[in-house]
Amino acid sequence: MNLQTLQNTAQSLVVPHKGILAADESFGTIEKRFKALGFESTEDTRRSYREMLFTTPNTEEYVSGVILFDETIRGNAGDGNNFARILETKGMIPGIKVDKGTVELANFPGEKITESIPRADLFKYPTFQPGEVNFKNGRVGSANMNYNNLFSEIQFIDPKGDTVSLNDEKTISYITIGKDSFYFNNGFLESIGSYGKIRLAKRNLIGYVKKERLDGYGRQSSASVDTYNTMSNGTYMKDLVAKEILFFSPYTEYYFGDIYNHYKPATKKSLISMFGNYETQIEAFLKQQPIDFKNENDLRKLSAFVQGL
Repeated sequence: MNLQTLQNTAQSLVVPHKGILAADESFGTIEKRFKALGFESTEDTRRSYREMLFTTPNTEEYVSGVILFDETIRGNAGDGNNFARILETKGMIPGIKVDKGTVELANFPGEKITESIPRADLFKYPTFQPGEVNFKNGRVGSANMNYNNLFSEIQFIDPKGDTVSLNDEKTISYITIGKDSFYFNNGFLESIGSYGKIRLAKRNLIGYVKKERLDGYGRQSSASVDTYNTMSNGTYMKDLVAKEILFFSPYTEYYFGDIYNHYKPATKKSLISMFGNYETQIEAFLKQQPIDFKNENDLRKLSAFVQGL
């Protein structure tokens, strides 16, 4: 990371008369706050609340950065715009609360500090790999790139040594890193199969686990899942003081796409909406062959069936 970029980011966060907004309430915390106000914590109410915070006129005059929760940094406002992009557009730096648990601070018995996300968990590839950006106007650009699992972003190292995110879906057609191809869909999806009229893609993420995992004796087993607590916008990392114990774990989302690489979440409803002319055949197949829409092998079987219709 370029030292000048780090300095500019730090200066942007500590400008006079501005502060950092902590909008990182976990599911449990925000449920308690909403309950005290007399309404239920649902995806819609949480979205409306955070949209109100982020889109209030002139918020950027008083807020330099916003710490987000896992659900929020991936979420969209009512008009479909991503929350993190809304903040960036208004000149506020989005971050996320994550940590890998606590460890003993060397030479200070009894004192603990939090660990940042290990690089092996944060990125898809062990190092930044040669890749190409294929633009919609036919132009092709090349750079060393990597896929960031936390933000669903393709990042590259520019000539100045800065780590920069690629997120302009209006100009980018697709990106290749080695033999892998990625398409933008509120973050980048990795193409994992082409079956004639249907495409299959996935997104690897690091996400919040709502319930603590228990061992065979019903006890908490914190070691069974990684946890994080760091604020990052992709160009800097800042450790934060944890307000509560949160658990995060890698997981995968799957998507169906059409021949134009327009993608929807891999569900029965999405599949039928995309291929309504074959609804009867698809329904019959699903009755004979139960499909787990979170299992890659099952989705490949289903895609192969759709290919033959």
